[in-house]
Amino acid sequence: MNWKPSCKTGGARFSYSGVVASTQVFLKMFRLGPDWKKKQLQFDPADFQHTTSTDMSTNIRYGSLNITGKNVTVRWDADDLTFTVTGSYGL
Repeated sequence: MNWKPSCKTGGARFSYSGVVASTQVFLKMFRLGPDWKKKQLQFDPADFQHTTSTDMSTNIRYGSLNITGKNVTVRWDADDLTFTVTGSYGL
C-alpha cells in the first residue's frame, strides 16, 4: 500500500496476483471445501483478514492505511493456477 491522493477518500485500489502449485493449495489458503468450483470469491475486509490470518494495514506518517471497501474480491483461474486479489484502501 502506497500513499496516493485518493487514500483520503478511501478510493485507492490495490491488486495482488499470485501463483499456486495446485488447486488444493488455493482451497486451503482461502479455507474452501474440496467441492468449491467457482471462479470468484468476495469477502468483507474483516473476513478476508481473518481467513488469511493477516493484518492488512500499514503505518504512514500521521495514521495508517487499511482496507476500506465493502468487498475484497478474489478471482481464481484454475487452468493457470493463478489468483488475483483486488480491493480498495485508504485512511
